[in-house]
Parts: sequence; structure tokens; C-alpha cells
Amino acid sequence: MAVNPLFTIIIPTANRAKLLRRAIESVLKQRCEDWEICIADDGSTDNTQEVVKSFTDPRIHYSFQQHQERSVARNKGIEMAKGQYLCFLDDDDYFFPEHLELLEQSIKKEAYPIAVFRTGMLIERQGQFTKTPNFDPEQFSNPILFFLKNMAGIHTLCFHQKIIQTFSFDPRWFHFQDTHLLVRALLEFPFYQLDTYTCVYVRYENMGSISVFRGEEAEARTANNVSAIRDLFEQGGQKLQTLVPSHMEDFLVCQKYLDHANGALQVKRTALSWRYFNQSLKHNKRAWLTMAYGKYLLRWGIVFFKNLF
Repeated sequence: MAVNPLFTIIIPTANRAKLLRRAIESVLKQRCEDWEICIADDGSTDNTQEVVKSFTDPRIHYSFQQHQERSVARNKGIEMAKGQYLCFLDDDDYFFPEHLELLEQSIKKEAYPIAVFRTGMLIERQGQFTKTPNFDPEQFSNPILFFLKNMAGIHTLCFHQKIIQTFSFDPRWFHFQDTHLLVRALLEFPFYQLDTYTCVYVRYENMGSISVFRGEEAEARTANNVSAIRDLFEQGGQKLQTLVPSHMEDFLVCQKYLDHANGALQVKRTALSWRYFNQSLKHNKRAWLTMAYGKYLLRWGIVFFKNLF
């Protein structure tokens, strides 16, 4: 084994000690052993450090910082990394044992390119697994268009270190930062999709992304998300515009407001949800999402009248 590992797995974490253990163990179970883990603790106040210290494998490295959000934590992990290829794993998700082995095989087959590799992702909800789409060139003309229409799943991605040296996570964005980085990278570097499913994204009834809508900062977070979309298209410029339909930026903004309208509705904030819905309508210039709007209005009416009684 080389002095520096083939893979670095970067795990940002914050107050999820119980979940973190499973993520670490999923790396320890990898059939490919040429790896290191860099855990970037974003200000945990639970027993996260003790959980990490309970693992004695010298390939596990830990760093603590005051809370500065996930992008800063991931960038700290990047600073720590020594691997030739960098993978990312959120603390509540996990890999199957063959994940790194199959990536290694594909990387060797392509002669260790400066590129982005991806495996498929399963969504786990209450013990049930659902496949998400893989990039298919017969359905999408390019991977950027695919990732703008589908969840990137940061833990499905593997970047050559030179890409991450060029493109880090933008700390201005609290959401959409994965897609923001990925699209910028794919404007410059090649992409390889593995036809396998080796990553698991775990969905819970009360995920952090939903709980955001309970807080006073909900609208500011939504505005930040929309700004990230706008910024990506500004940075991508003409090069990005040639790869996607001309309406894609407005469509994504329209869709984001509707997504957040549904998120606010899940926590029964009907007034906030309705404001998001109207923002989506404001940006809807081509009658997009007509069926989705209908479903939203039905759900909103049910929740609104339940709150009355």
C-alpha cells in the first residue's frame, strides 16, 4: 500500500454520535482497504469525540471546529485529506462493503483519470429501499443536465484530489452546495457513472432538512438556497447555458420554492407554506409543475382546515 491512500472518505458531523458510528463502520467493512477517514466535527456538544476515539484504526483522523455549517466542515476534511481520490459520506448515511472496491476497479480501468466517478444510490425509509436514477446518456444529453434534475447524493461521488483542489464547497450556501460544486467541476472534468448501487441515503420522519422550516430563519434559508442556484448559473455562464435548456435556472427556482412550500406544510406552517407557493407561481413562466401545484393545493387545504379544528 502506498504512503498516501487511494481514497479519503470525508465525514462531516454535528451532534449525531449515534448515527456516526454506523457511517464509520460502513467504511471499516470495505473490501478495499486502501483508504483513510477524515472526520470533521462541526461543533458537536454530544459525545461525538468519544465515539470516534472508540475506533482504534489509525486510518481514522478527527478534527474539531466551532460550528460553521457543513460546507466549512467538508472543506476542513479536504484540508486533512491525503488520498488520491476523495469521497464524501454524511454521518447518517452509509456505504455497502463493495463501494470502494468497485470504484477502484473503475478508476484502474480508466487509468486513474482526473475525473468524477459515481455509483448508484438507494434511499432507505423505515427499512425499505428504493433505487434512484443513474445517469443514462440515452435519457440525458450530459451529466450536468441529469444532476440539475436529480438529487446529486454527495456520498455517491468520488473526485480526483486535483478537482477538489480547484473546486471546494462554497461556504456561503447552506443548501444546494453539493450540486453547486459538482456542476462547476463537470464543466471542466470528465464523468464516469458506474451501473451499481453501493450507497444508502437514509430518510427519517423528522430530518434536519424538514426541521429547518420550524425555525425563524426558514425564509432566510430558502432565500439562501435560491441565491445558490442563481450564483451557479452566473458562474457557469455561457458554457453552462449551452448544456441545459434556456429556462433551466428559472425552473429550478420555481421548483425550489414549491419544494419548500411542501416542507413548510409538513410542519403545519400553512402561512409560510403559502408564501413559498406564491413565490413559486411568481417564477413560473411556462406553466411548469401544473400537476404538482394541484397536489400541493389539495394538501394545503387539508392541513389548513385540520388546523382550524
